[in-house]
Amino acid sequence: MTDKRQRLYGTASEHAVFYQYNFHSAANIYAGMVQTESPYYQPTPPPPAPFANVLGRFPGDPAYNCAAGDEFSGCDESWAIIMTGSKNIFVAGAGIYSVSSCRKHVEASNSVTFLVSILITSHLVVLDICTNLYRYSIVSKSIDAVEK
Repeated sequence: MTDKRQRLYGTASEHAVFYQYNFHSAANIYAGMVQTESPYYQPTPPPPAPFANVLGRFPGDPAYNCAAGDEFSGCDESWAIIMTGSKNIFVAGAGIYSVSSCRKHVEASNSVTFLVSILITSHLVVLDICTNLYRYSIVSKSIDAVEK
């Protein structure tokens, strides 16, 4: 993205293997009413399968370091939103959904760990995230200023 102001109004991204929205080194973004949905087949196979050979082709692709016991690796299903090295992001409403978490909840009273990863991002405002059956909605590290 660019440093110029960008506006995303009523956008949707669904069923991508790695992530639905990737704000990498982005700035000055207004995202209003974004909507995501995970692939129907995940977590079998889990990401990055079946496209592991192209992982890292785009800047900001997640690493998928799937260590045993690391529930924050994102290895259970695709990310809804990932933000790395970004600033001045305003999310005004997001519907982030997982088909597999609904299915898993019904079948095994389990849930996907989380959907949104925020790493080294500053000046982030998030208003109203709607999700279904997640243990955590947002996982963050090294954020200068976050309003939820």
